[in-house]
Amino acid sequence: MQNPQDPIVIGDPFAMLINPQAVLIAIEQSGCLGALNSRVCRPLDKPLIPKRDNEDQRTFEDIARVQALGAAGVQLGTPFAVTEEGDAHPEFKRVLAQARDDEMVEFTSVAGLPARAVGTPWLRSYLKIEDRLQAVARAKARCTKAFDCLAQCGLRDGLPGWGQFCIDNQLAAALRGDVKKGLFFRGVGELPFGDQIRSVHDLIERLLICQKAPLPA
Repeated sequence: MQNPQDPIVIGDPFAMLINPQAVLIAIEQSGCLGALNSRVCRPLDKPLIPKRDNEDQRTFEDIARVQALGAAGVQLGTPFAVTEEGDAHPEFKRVLAQARDDEMVEFTSVAGLPARAVGTPWLRSYLKIEDRLQAVARAKARCTKAFDCLAQCGLRDGLPGWGQFCIDNQLAAALRGDVKKGLFFRGVGELPFGDQIRSVHDLIERLLICQKAPLPA
């Protein structure tokens, strides 16, 4: 195991991730990383994590900016979902990486929460009949999959105004690359590397290290 006092190579993001103390040391030693705020959160703390409604939290400079406004951190999902190491089907990654903002569709998920996803054939077809499905929603005796993946489910519990589809079916279809039947949740805005599929290492480097020039393709 690395000694926390050992010098850390700033260009190696993984070394930083596996050694929290080394991260703090690196921040103190680096002018770039010094622009990011460090904070230790206890289990009952409620750190401020801003909601992501646009593409303003996907680079080192963006993260530094929102932290300067008082945020403890940022939330990222899609950039990691399309990395080379992800175990999803290549079509899953392609759909998310190439999707444009005008292809995004907003709706209410089966968990009753606001959702945004790529407007795939299944999602657009579902939304055309969503009102009718919600109008006849009734509680069912059992979960479609019989394992109750949600504590509250619009389909199983017959909740009006909530999504009326099996989330497991649609996410599984997306994971195996079925563009016609899958549900592809995605944030808005261009990803850090556009439509390129890059490694986690490249992504972490882009997020944690200020760049003098764009990373090579």
